[in-house]
Amino acid sequence: MANYTPSYIGQAAGAGDQNALFLKLFSGETLTAFETANTALDRTMVRTIANGKSATFPVFGKASAAYHAAGAELTGSSITGNERIISIQDLLVSHVFIASIEEAKSSWEVRSIYAKEIGIALANQMDKHIYQMLVKNARESAASPQAAGHKRCFCCRINLCCRKITRRS
Repeated sequence: MANYTPSYIGQAAGAGDQNALFLKLFSGETLTAFETANTALDRTMVRTIANGKSATFPVFGKASAAYHAAGAELTGSSITGNERIISIQDLLVSHVFIASIEEAKSSWEVRSIYAKEIGIALANQMDKHIYQMLVKNARESAASPQAAGHKRCFCCRINLCCRKITRRS
């Protein structure tokens, strides 16, 4: 029997884990589709939580403006502040199982299609939750800034080793 040297297409720089490149490609395609389809995340405050179950965000009121009359004293106005504690809920996930035998028998490449669909599904669901929280909080009557307290956030970014939360207050 002759010796042979196999080429592992998932191995980075020809060394180490033979599957090192596979998940990164799939997750990269998923993140690209997510970022393309998502419309609300860039309009929210995002904070990464490495560990724990909640995070505190500052909440500030609005500044006021008025026309100044010559000779009138400028005494300054205040901007009130408070904090809001956001608790993490479950992760938002979209999952698809692709059996190796099914992929081997297929005459077309499906992983990129699945990755794109997963990214779009995650983006659509996150947008839905962000807009629901926006409407819910807009209907609440609260002093400016909102009173301190706990809010529950929907999921967080994507279940790809990321734990992020979004302030929705």
